[in-house]
Amino acid sequence: MIFESKALVLIWAIILCLSALGLNHLRGNINMVDLAFGILTYTYGSMLGIFLLALSPFRPRFSGILCGVLLSILCALIIRPDLYKILLNFQLITPDFVATWQPQLNPVWLYPLTTLLTFGCGLLSCLFPDQKIKK
Repeated sequence: MIFESKALVLIWAIILCLSALGLNHLRGNINMVDLAFGILTYTYGSMLGIFLLALSPFRPRFSGILCGVLLSILCALIIRPDLYKILLNFQLITPDFVATWQPQLNPVWLYPLTTLLTFGCGLLSCLFPDQKIKK
């Protein structure tokens, strides 16, 4: 087991190094500090929403929590400028497209917004009873 664990750590380290090199090429002129802190917006709101659901007296379904997490990630992907900058680097979109379609919401609002999305989807899942499969 120890050998397999060490091998997996080595494989994971190689994957992470290659990913970092690939992302460095993709980032173009994006500041690395902004990018590093921006990555947190994809996960922190969802984690806080799940934490609040765990503290609540309700018992949400896994599908509701998963839906909330996926919606939160999608929301962050649309609002944050990272995706638009990468698409611009690959020349898949134009600056006019970005000016027209990128929401003008400050990314700081993503933390409470994604928390509420995850928490809300979890609460909504409590309204629907479990479906029993009849044989």
